[in-house]
Amino acid sequence: MLVSQQWEKDSTDLTLYNRNLVYNQDFNAKRNLVIAPQINNKIRKSDKTPFADPKTFVDEGELTRFVIEPGVEVHLSAGKSVHLKQGFRAKYGSKLKINLID
Repeated sequence: MLVSQQWEKDSTDLTLYNRNLVYNQDFNAKRNLVIAPQINNKIRKSDKTPFADPKTFVDEGELTRFVIEPGVEVHLSAGKSVHLKQGFRAKYGSKLKINLID
């Protein structure tokens, strides 16, 4: 009950920064979901370290990107919009499902 009340009050937008997805994940936002791996703002500054584990990328490439590895399934759900900005990549063999929900 408390979690659902908190969800109704807060958690409107979600921004995901640079990371390497190596296992299945679901991301949900009440309004807008943004994947912005190359963003520089007061939270991220110019730090290129991946925002979540693992702190490196499987292919050891550029760090300012959001990559879904082969065999990994990712669900993105938002109430209003989903934005995939420069640096997003879903590798061949990965599964990406995007839903706009009421």
